Amino acid sequence: MIVPGLGETNLRRVIQSVIDLANGASNGIGLAPVVLAPGATETEVRDRNCAPASLVLFCCDSASAADARPFLKKAGAGSFIIGHQAAGANAVLRYEIRRP
Repeated sequence: MIVPGLGETNLRRVIQSVIDLANGASNGIGLAPVVLAPGATETEVRDRNCAPASLVLFCCDSASAADARPFLKKAGAGSFIIGHQAAGANAVLRYEIRRP
């Protein structure tokens, strides 16, 4: 999704952004799936959209990821940490970031 800047004067770009949002587009959705570190209990993910106090929502793409019971351990400027039980192989999830 293209987000117009504060000085945007092209009305078509502004309207397209509103249409994109209405159709579910969001820059808060992670661009790539996350693979939980096998055997570890936390995985760091770098994402420039993350900020302190962000809400990060997870969607497990594999049974192995669901079994690891992922949770948001910490959100910071430019990254967040996923806490989880020791992950097995192919523990893949997706995420969305909502900033305060």
